[in-house]
Amino acid sequence: MIKKYVVNSLTFLRILFSVLFGALVLRSVDPDGGPMVILLVIFASDILDGKLARRWNVTTRHGAIFDVTADMFFVAVSFVALILHSCKIFRIRGHIVHPGRRDAEQIPASGPCF
Repeated sequence: MIKKYVVNSLTFLRILFSVLFGALVLRSVDPDGGPMVILLVIFASDILDGKLARRWNVTTRHGAIFDVTADMFFVAVSFVALILHSCKIFRIRGHIVHPGRRDAEQIPASGPCF
């Protein structure tokens, strides 16, 4: 019985680490370093909980749904954090520089970067 709690705890920790990953990406200027370590921990916990659940024969339908939910939560948090991070990077002195344009045209940054 305790084995099932270990596997589900790894999945729950992946959700918490997803929030930490998003916060670190938003707070950092360069998303290497701290966020990359958390990213590796998230990937390792995803692999480890699946392997342990199969090895200990504690796979359940609810556990599988919880695992996929944690994965989708990580994808959603990462997507939003990286989009907001790139908006922060492209704001230069109150202007938004569009990287797709070759000219030096800048648009005043009065709202969101889209």
